[in-house]
Amino acid sequence: FNSATFPDGYELTIIAPNFMENANRLVRYATGVKKVTLKGNTANNTASLQYAFNSAKSLEIVDASEWGTGGLKPTYFNSTFADAQALHTILGEIDCSALVNVNGTFSGAIALKEIRIKAGTLARSFSFMNSSLLSAESIQSIIDGLADLTGKDTQTLTLHTNIVLTDEQKATISGKNWTLVQ
Repeated sequence: FNSATFPDGYELTIIAPNFMENANRLVRYATGVKKVTLKGNTANNTASLQYAFNSAKSLEIVDASEWGTGGLKPTYFNSTFADAQALHTILGEIDCSALVNVNGTFSGAIALKEIRIKAGTLARSFSFMNSSLLSAESIQSIIDGLADLTGKDTQTLTLHTNIVLTDEQKATISGKNWTLVQ
């Protein structure tokens, strides 16, 4: 559906019971699509999602709650949601344990409010520098999602300058050997 034109407000459901391929450029540059629901992937395979929702300007919701074991388990996650400027909600948990590339995943995702990261699975530097509207629950999920890198190379978590963290949250981030940039 790369560059496809949908009627305004369109809701696309993709059912793939035994997903074995990548989903690169799934709805990249698509117009009109408001919501994408992913269902299936009963084998719970990892997937390359490079540019999958990139620049889908009208996309507001990605629902992966019925995908795999209830969310995404990407490998290549670079620019997946970049410039999806209307995207505010990602349903389903993102398991970051298989990540290979995360460059620009949320670059330009200025409306993002809701996201959940599987606890302890994020072990690569990650940026939400354009996402100033993240809910308190989303911020806590991101922090809980950080892997403990004690004894390993430090990684960087970048958050928008408007995100206010508690002293406890900051201590948790640094205690897991992460550098916080705002």
